[in-house]
This record gives sequence, C-alpha cells and structure tokens, in this order.
Amino acid sequence: MSAENTNYLYNSLIQGDRKGILAIYKLVYPKVQSFVIRNSGAAEDAEDVFQKTLMQLAVRFRQRNTPFTGSFEAYLYTACLNQWRRILNSEKKWVTKQQDLESLHEYQEISISQTEEKEDEEEKWILYREMFELLSDNCKEVLRLLYKKLPYAKICEILGYSSEVVARQRVFKCRKKLSSLIQKDPRYKHIMAQR
Repeated sequence: MSAENTNYLYNSLIQGDRKGILAIYKLVYPKVQSFVIRNSGAAEDAEDVFQKTLMQLAVRFRQRNTPFTGSFEAYLYTACLNQWRRILNSEKKWVTKQQDLESLHEYQEISISQTEEKEDEEEKWILYREMFELLSDNCKEVLRLLYKKLPYAKICEILGYSSEVVARQRVFKCRKKLSSLIQKDPRYKHIMAQR
C-alpha cells in the first residue's frame, strides 16, 4: 500500500469520510471476518469487532494528532485481531488452529492488559510483521517452523538441511537478520523510548 493511500485511509477515519471508510471496509474487513470465523466466531462477531476497533482507532488517532507511519492496513488488521483475542480470552475460548499458526505465530509472545500497553503491543506487532516480510523466503520458512516449536530434526527433514547444526546456524542467522531490520527502523527507537 502506498504512503498516499495510507494517508487517505488514515485521514478518512479521523474525519469520518464515508467514501474512505467504505474503502477501509473493502480492504480490511474480509480478512478480519475470515480470521474471526476460523477462531470460534461468526460474521456478526467480526462486524462488531471491526466497528468497535474502527471507533477506538478514530478516537486514538484524533487524540494523537500526529502523521501516521507504517501500514494502515496492517495496523487496523492487527488491532482487530487483538480485540478478538481479548474477547476470546475473557470468555476462556481462545483456540488457535494449526492452520493459523503460520500467519499468527508472533501472537504467542503478545500479552495485553492496559490501554497504553495495547497500543505499544500493536506498534511492536506491526513493526515485527513488516520486517518479517522483508526476510528471504527461506528465512521466513525457517522461523515459521521454529515458532511452531518443531524440533530441529524435523526442520532439517522439511527443509532438506544436512544436520541440526546447519539448521541451528540458519535459525541464528535469520533471527539476527530480523533483529537487525527491526532495530534499524526509526519506529524501533520510538517504541523503546516509550518503555
């Protein structure tokens, strides 16, 4: 998504522009609905979560009154997923299916309770996700398998590595690359300064 399109969607939400909000729905809502339905919800739940999240973000963005950086689509999608996860956690029904692990492995490390914490976690998730997508396909696959908690022997088998030592070295290099990408991004300093 271009910076121009991100700004358009961001400003549309702040200003309550009907056409822009419709564009937001078309872009993000189908993904949110798919996720909610795969995780113990119905279409009505997805709609409630999406609308509630949009309203919360509109208020937050108006209060912040600063330009938006990053991917608006990823930010909104992540906020909706966090919202649904909190609902499920409060009902003790959170179930992550095996097929969702590939796209949601990072959520294993997210724990949110306070409003400010929620915002910080969403920013961290978005930065992590964007930098993860910059990795090579091989690195992404290696880390996905690792986050699924597969043993190194199984990772070797799936990726055709000659030994567990090779797999461990690859994991180390990929983690180091991801960490480097995150730390070089200007948002990293901003996130760390808020701690």
